[in-house]
Amino acid sequence: MIIIRIARRFIHWWTGLRLVGFALLALAFLIGALGYLNQLGWLYLTKTAQQIIADFYVNASTDLASVAIIIFVVEALYQRRETEREKRQLIVQLGSSDGASAREAARALQVRGWLRDGSVNKANLHAANLQEANLQWASLREANLRQANLQGANLKYADLQDANLTDANLQDATLTEADLQDANLMRTNLQDANLTEANLQGASPYEASLQGANLKYANLQGAGLTGVSFQGASLYEANLQGATLRYADLQNANLMRANLQYANLKEANLQDANLKYANLQDADLTQADLQDANLKHANLQDADLMSANLKGASLWAANLQDVDLEQADLRGALLGATNLQGGNMSHAKYNDSTVWPEGFTPPPEAIDLEDESDQEELLE
Repeated sequence: MIIIRIARRFIHWWTGLRLVGFALLALAFLIGALGYLNQLGWLYLTKTAQQIIADFYVNASTDLASVAIIIFVVEALYQRRETEREKRQLIVQLGSSDGASAREAARALQVRGWLRDGSVNKANLHAANLQEANLQWASLREANLRQANLQGANLKYADLQDANLTDANLQDATLTEADLQDANLMRTNLQDANLTEANLQGASPYEASLQGANLKYANLQGAGLTGVSFQGASLYEANLQGATLRYADLQNANLMRANLQYANLKEANLQDANLKYANLQDADLTQADLQDANLKHANLQDADLMSANLKGASLWAANLQDVDLEQADLRGALLGATNLQGGNMSHAKYNDSTVWPEGFTPPPEAIDLEDESDQEELLE
């Protein structure tokens, strides 16, 4: 297959002008060789013929070679212009609303290496239909992909830095190790997309849908993720340090071993989320819903859990040192082997179903909902 491809390229390379150029070069070499042999006396010609060759062979061979070189230069310039024209046509075709036409353009650009060399950077692909297109290794920096259909597309290793993907459809797309740094992902549909090890640092996925997406090892450090839906998504060992996840829907999400240090999770929905071994040090979880969440061995040191819902949550062996649990709901929470040293439990609610660390006695400022006097205090 490779041999056939090389043979086709070789045949295609031989244009009419190049054939003429090589013919002139061959003729120039032949005349030069005849002149040299004539000087050595190796040609058995008449004196007149020998004199003619001696007088003209240098100029003739030089002129022919010069014409051949001019032909090659003109041909090169022409080919460059044709190449640029073809490239522009293919990029325009890539932005087509006709899926078959756009996919063919992607294939042609891929074969010629233009999809990867930056030729498509800043391209206008607004509303392009690239469903299931092969865009692996594509360089689409600052490209306009607003409202583009990239459902099921292969964008593995693609460079989408600063690209505009507002309202684009990337459902089921493969974005493994893709670079989406500072990309505009406003209202982008990334449902069930594979973003394993993708770089989303500085991206803006405001109101984007990442339900069921695979974000294992993804870099979301400092990302603005307010109100984003990650329901059922996998964020295993993802880096969300300093990310803004206020009002985000992380219900049933897998955040095992994720780095959420300094993250803003105010009023986020983390019901049934898996946060086992997660780093939530200094995270803001004010009024977050962590009902039935798995926080076993999680590091919550210095985290703010004020008014958080931890009903039925498992915090077994978690680090809650210096945590603010003021007004938090701890009914049915499993706190066995948990480090609660230095924490604030003022008006935190608990009941008989709450499991405390061995030997731990809830402070008097906490509210026992099984105690009538505490209930009266709560009603007051």
